[in-house]
Amino acid sequence: MRNRVLVRLQILGELLPDEITQSVGISPDTCWLKGDSVASTALHRKTNGWQLNSGLGEAHPVKDQLVALFARLGGADERVLKLSEHAEILVSCVVYSDSQPELFLDSKIIRSIAGIGAALDFDVYIRD
Repeated sequence: MRNRVLVRLQILGELLPDEITQSVGISPDTCWLKGDSVASTALHRKTNGWQLNSGLGEAHPVKDQLVALFARLGGADERVLKLSEHAEILVSCVVYSDSQPELFLDSKIIRSIAGIGAALDFDVYIRD
């Protein structure tokens, strides 16, 4: 099986998705409200959320998807950073792989993540 990689920017907290969209100036790929059901589970969302995906297919490696995600942000970096005063900013990378995937991030990507005040979350699932 090939690798599946999901990379996304999430803005989580009490701000409403419409408020985040207005502040950032970019429409999300998906959003939710506190209490909404999490698809295919019995869970409910604990916070409001706004999510922007990389825009690349799942076959692309983490590094390429991160580059694409920050390209989608365009000049909104400072607006996202400002939101970090009121919300949790998270860059989420989920990898499903048959073997240990490459997880190298160069200094430019690390600066981009830090520049928006984001935490970085990696979830790696190795299939047997």
